Amino acid sequence: MAEMSEAGRLAGVFTSPSAAFTDIAERPRWIVPLLIGIVCSIVFIWVFTQRVGWDRFVNTNLANNPRIEQLDPEQKARVLEQQRKVLPIMGWVAPVVFTPVMMALTALVFLGVFNLAMGAAFKFKNLFAIVCYAWLPLALHGLLGVGVMYLKDPDDFNLEKPTAFNLGAFLSPDSTPKWLQSLGGSIDLFVIWVVVLMALGIHCLDRKRSFASCLVGVGIPWLIVILCKAGWAAMFG
Repeated sequence: MAEMSEAGRLAGVFTSPSAAFTDIAERPRWIVPLLIGIVCSIVFIWVFTQRVGWDRFVNTNLANNPRIEQLDPEQKARVLEQQRKVLPIMGWVAPVVFTPVMMALTALVFLGVFNLAMGAAFKFKNLFAIVCYAWLPLALHGLLGVGVMYLKDPDDFNLEKPTAFNLGAFLSPDSTPKWLQSLGGSIDLFVIWVVVLMALGIHCLDRKRSFASCLVGVGIPWLIVILCKAGWAAMFG
């Protein structure tokens, strides 16, 4: 198979994923999709800061948190003021630090799952490249979130659910248990898309391994994460 150009790879993830991930598996480059993910995250945070603002997020989201509401007025004011100072810093640090770290951790998890539990002999660089390209739909999701911010009233924008592509967007925050909101928010069309792409990428890395087994190897860690999130929300939400 002839080597694909970088533009061909990026487009192929969306239009011809099997061909794109075959090329990625053979020639594991990762810097371009990683940079795209970081830049799109920075754009999202910049627009959120300008259009919505962290003060509004604190006032509408955190101020109504049941755990914070249990504090006396002085403690509550102090906690909210701390959040107003910390969240903007975290918002800018997260795209640069959180994005590559999460991609690397995801690749490490797959390294453990497939090599230790499923008898593969994959290398980290191959899995990391697959993860970086498979996460491109999340960059698209971030850009769609930017569009939503300009279409909606800033008071109605929910940073935790920027678009309506997950089940959580259709659940009432007032009457739905926190654990169910968390579970619904995790069942997201773009996240499922990424899971399928990562499984396809690993299948392209080892054609002897069926796509179904790759989907199981990718899907089980994802299910564990969303169940842990739902459990955390049930206990502390």
